Amino acid sequence: MRGEEQLNANAGNSIDNTIKKDHIVWQGKPSQWVNFPAILFYSVLISVLLYGQAYFNRSNYAWDYSQYIAYINLVIYIILAYFVIRLVYKVLQIYYTKYELTEERLIEYTGITGFFQTEETLELYNIYDYQFPAPLFLSLCRRGSLRLLTHDASQPVVNLIAIRERKKVYENIRLKVEDLRIRKKGYFNDPAA
Repeated sequence: MRGEEQLNANAGNSIDNTIKKDHIVWQGKPSQWVNFPAILFYSVLISVLLYGQAYFNRSNYAWDYSQYIAYINLVIYIILAYFVIRLVYKVLQIYYTKYELTEERLIEYTGITGFFQTEETLELYNIYDYQFPAPLFLSLCRRGSLRLLTHDASQPVVNLIAIRERKKVYENIRLKVEDLRIRKKGYFNDPAA
């Protein structure tokens, strides 16, 4: 019994040591500039709805539909609430997204608040290609996106959207991937070891 406890204690220590060795190399968050088109779109829709409400609330019409004004206002308020909730959700979704690059993993935290938050972990040696999508408005804001193509079945494509210093992040990931491939395949290891 004592031998099993010692074995379990040693296994726990090795796990703790690998977690400690796997320190964070880079942390990043996407920029809210990703939401600029949505913010613009919803702002226009909300403005049109508010203008429509003011237009329908005027009382100088040729026909009398005053009994329907309350229902029209209710429908407009429901649509406005829907647009505002969608916009707030998109902003919070980007706000709570976070990326962490460690020596061996890329971790992506997504979801609003800790209760709904998910954590996706990608082993870096699974990355086989890189792509650089370049939206114009992001490059004007000094942001860029990095798309990682992987052999991982759960996430074949990982997008790091609207991050700062995309080239530095790319170089950091590329160097870590090459280093891991060399270590995993056993190249340059001492044959006597």
